[in-house]
Amino acid sequence: MNAILFKAGVAIAVPIDHAHWTSYLLAAIDERREVQAITKQIDEPTVDDAYAIQAALLELQLARGDKLSWPRAWQARGSPPKMFWTPPRRWWVFP
Repeated sequence: MNAILFKAGVAIAVPIDHAHWTSYLLAAIDERREVQAITKQIDEPTVDDAYAIQAALLELQLARGDKLSWPRAWQARGSPPKMFWTPPRRWWVFP
């Protein structure tokens, strides 16, 4: 997808570099530091861009050996609740 940059009052569509934003977020995770939201740094990112960056970030984390985990309340029970179980909407990645 493209980001919109304004140069000399003219809007220019520039492709969003997903690899750059993935490494930006991964460095922040590794250094445990807060970063400015990507949406504050580029104009008009799409939902597709966000999912592409998220997927690339998850792929890098899993490739280096980080583990996926589900919510802690479920870990204490040993399994997800049996009644009305739906897959979790949020997974956590741990080094």
